[in-house]
Amino acid sequence: MATESLQGPALKKKISKAKKKPVNFAFVPGKKPADSVLMLHKKKNASLLGKEARAEGDSNKFAFGSLFVRGKVAELTCGRHFGQLAKQCKIFLRVNKVMLNVVVMDENGQEIESDIEDLPDDPEMDLLDLENEAEGDEEEDEDGQQQDEAPAPQVDPQELVRRMKAVQPAVAAAQGPEGA
Repeated sequence: MATESLQGPALKKKISKAKKKPVNFAFVPGKKPADSVLMLHKKKNASLLGKEARAEGDSNKFAFGSLFVRGKVAELTCGRHFGQLAKQCKIFLRVNKVMLNVVVMDENGQEIESDIEDLPDDPEMDLLDLENEAEGDEEEDEDGQQQDEAPAPQVDPQELVRRMKAVQPAVAAAQGPEGA
């Protein structure tokens, strides 16, 4: 399934979900801010998103990583970044009526650059936050189907067998009703 560049209300909705849990992002700047490409996905690998965004965009520059929103600040933790990312991303968000400051960090959490100013409150974003809280722990996947918050953990069968064999002597040595 191809991921599409987000703009307008769809972008605002996806970004509001990034307040609960980080999402992967890819950003390619355009010649005009409206021509920039921003892709967000909660599961797809960020480097794959970066390749898709680069193919869709008209620039060789691109950045990818994870995006998390704290208050009015979008924190971009980048696996790959370029100069002026914070400024260009903030301008793109402003063009799409998403009022957020942007902080760019490396994979170790060190701040690389930021574009922060005093922003007015956004009642539309507050409304989306209330809707997200009302949804509860159930989320929809990309196809619109309901899914649980955390998928079942994947268990390696060989590891399970090894652990069961390690426990067998202790089970055999158990006394009383527990041993039966």
